[in-house]
Amino acid sequence: GVQTCALPIWYAGEESGLLGSAEIARDYAARKKNVVGVLQLDMTLFPGDGEFVLGSMTDFASPALRRWFGELNQTYIGGRIVEDRCGYGCSDHASWHRQGFPAIMPFEASFDRMFPDLHTTRDVVDERSSFRHSAMFSKIALAFAMELGGGY
Repeated sequence: GVQTCALPIWYAGEESGLLGSAEIARDYAARKKNVVGVLQLDMTLFPGDGEFVLGSMTDFASPALRRWFGELNQTYIGGRIVEDRCGYGCSDHASWHRQGFPAIMPFEASFDRMFPDLHTTRDVVDERSSFRHSAMFSKIALAFAMELGGGY
């Protein structure tokens, strides 16, 4: 039979050019690993478009996996999905996409409404943060891991 498992992977060097994810995705491609889906969770704490509204990046993402994610959201999560695009390989999902693996990146908000103080001294948990909003992404990760084994 086919072995299915969900692996959490943490990367280094994202801000320097997706270095860690690019290396791992290249290795998986070279070893012909059967990756049925990659869920990239990058930023989840700032509800820039309102609580329980999430961006779904359309570039460097699998259309089929994005459609499946929409169904997953309807069944388990109940967030409002706003389609958006980064305009470049803005996070580690792009590394997987470039290697031919299906990847998606649900995001804390639409790209233009994301946390405005990213990578500054004001990049802290404060009254703008929403752990209720962020918990939605934990639910997404759990549902993704539980359901993806059945295919999309």
